[in-house]
Amino acid sequence: MNDITFTGIHGLKTSRIKNHENPNNPILRISARLSNDADGNDLSDYFNYLKKSRKEYRDYCKNFDDPTAIELDCLTITEKGFGKRNAFKLNHIPIIFDRDEAIPIFEFLARFTKRAAECTESMPQKDFINKINDAITEAAAKYFEVPLKYLFRDNHK
Repeated sequence: MNDITFTGIHGLKTSRIKNHENPNNPILRISARLSNDADGNDLSDYFNYLKKSRKEYRDYCKNFDDPTAIELDCLTITEKGFGKRNAFKLNHIPIIFDRDEAIPIFEFLARFTKRAAECTESMPQKDFINKINDAITEAAAKYFEVPLKYLFRDNHK
């Protein structure tokens, strides 16, 4: 696990944790605390993305013990008839890309992980964060049925 801090995102930690439902595929986790500062309003942006999303996410994706904390999990699930796919949890709430109201959450996830990867150029977790970015892009592409990786190819620089 690595722990780094940079403007607006504090105590960024990346880790792999045991997936009890699928032991062969560990959960990739990014956790951090957000703040507002002179270079950005990461915490306010997070709350604004939540406000634009579906009601379930507005109500439950905030960490009520510490509203500045976020925890993003990327896991692989297997669904009968659908095979393996990436799934996400934000503060332990499953995020399902099934309606337009999920788009703001995925926008936040993509923005957050892209920013984290940009700030960790020489650190080993960059590959880890890019893997989550790829999974987010894949989920969006399936929803929109367009090759979003071509639209957002700057995401992984």
